[in-house]
Amino acid sequence: MELIKHDHYAELKVDSPDNDKDIIELGLACRDYLLDHQVLVLKKQNPDSVYYSKLIHSMTKNGIYNWRQCSWTPDGELFSMGEQLMANVGYTSKEAANVAAANMPKSGPLNQIKPTSSLQDKNHEYLDPFNFTEPNSYPVQRVTGEQKGKYGGGIFGTGDLDWHCNLGGYHEADGVALQGIRDVEGASTFFANSVPALRDMSDNLREQIENRKAHFKFDHKKWSDTTKMHPMQRITMQLLYLNNKRAEMDLYIIQQNLKGIKGIYFHRLNNMKIEGDDGSLVQALYEHMFQEQYVYEHKWEVGDIVLMDQLITQHKREFVEPSLLEKRVLHRLTFMLNNDDDYVYKYNHT
Repeated sequence: MELIKHDHYAELKVDSPDNDKDIIELGLACRDYLLDHQVLVLKKQNPDSVYYSKLIHSMTKNGIYNWRQCSWTPDGELFSMGEQLMANVGYTSKEAANVAAANMPKSGPLNQIKPTSSLQDKNHEYLDPFNFTEPNSYPVQRVTGEQKGKYGGGIFGTGDLDWHCNLGGYHEADGVALQGIRDVEGASTFFANSVPALRDMSDNLREQIENRKAHFKFDHKKWSDTTKMHPMQRITMQLLYLNNKRAEMDLYIIQQNLKGIKGIYFHRLNNMKIEGDDGSLVQALYEHMFQEQYVYEHKWEVGDIVLMDQLITQHKREFVEPSLLEKRVLHRLTFMLNNDDDYVYKYNHT
């Protein structure tokens, strides 16, 4: 095992372990290195969902975060959509069946109903990959434009995605993992590390954000053009919207992780607002944080895993030909990195 350090990410050179003991040890090491470096790359790992899930499970004491509305088996069969899921946001079984039968129009009853419970309740009751016996079939979040079967086959299929993170609420997972699975050659994901950006920031700009909070609110319309999605993917995005209606939070712009490393929480896709700012401060932060020297471009190969700290990094996908994204498959899993025991909420309310 060799760790290669860069200013804005690190790469861990290691072969995929072939036994559970070594997977657990690697997972613990990855957690430590990720907290130190915020973006961690493992090249050409075993592209098997059970191995991948065991590794991520080992990085956090509460296991993989439960995103029921976005889970597929690796072959593209939706693991968790259906009557039970829709009932979680207010549908009766009959209503859910009617929606599924109608294949979900562009606007429909999901826009009017109010959730009766969170889609992400019981977050720590996701399947334990160490007790999962079906090879290469552990449920994951597929990131692909592949149109497969009744449910589309994945999320964020085509188009570009501007700089964002996936921490949208106080109690959500703040660790994200991506693995390249199939037809990934020619595609890139960009990762921005705010730690060196904060370190290099001018005194004037830093003074404007020191001990200052911003308000964030999830907006599904900014995340995806739902009119271009497979009908059942529109359901997924609207369910995500309903689940995150209460995903509003006020966070210090300058954050620090569990190791005391300071960076910036920045999220324009979630309607970032700073009291007293006409937008010029948010724009100044944007222009500073995403300079080339703080950005790592990962050019995907099959098996690659990229881990990221969502509290103080951002990532994006630039425009890629739809024909490429319709074949490319990434597997995504989320986990608690800093945010076990409500770290994010506590840090921002003390």
